[in-house]
Amino acid sequence: MLEDVHMDADDRSAQPAPPGVVVDETWSDQRAIISVRGAVDMLTAPHLVDALAAAQRKKPVVMIVDLSQTDFLASAGLSALLDANDAAQPETRFIVIADGPRTAKPMVITGLTDLIEVHSTMDAAVAHLVDAR
Repeated sequence: MLEDVHMDADDRSAQPAPPGVVVDETWSDQRAIISVRGAVDMLTAPHLVDALAAAQRKKPVVMIVDLSQTDFLASAGLSALLDANDAAQPETRFIVIADGPRTAKPMVITGLTDLIEVHSTMDAAVAHLVDAR
């Protein structure tokens, strides 16, 4: 189980999140967990991009993007995930938590699950991290 160590928004822009999305950053050891609630579309994806870039600048060993509370994942959100995955490699292991028709299905249909490590739950992702040691 992951334990919250701290919230850190120092690197985020002063701009508030657009209506419809909340992006939080927490840390556990050297793992950044980016939790996304709401809809990720062309209006809100730039906020996700900024949050992912801010977390990546802190050089996590693992970055987990938790979409379990995401209601809608549009192509702009998929693009943000792909770009973040590309930027993270090879220094940071990039993982997405996605399950169901709102988040996992768009990733499967577009083939992103062939490019990005995806798990259905945080527990599954953490178990996979432990098994990979």
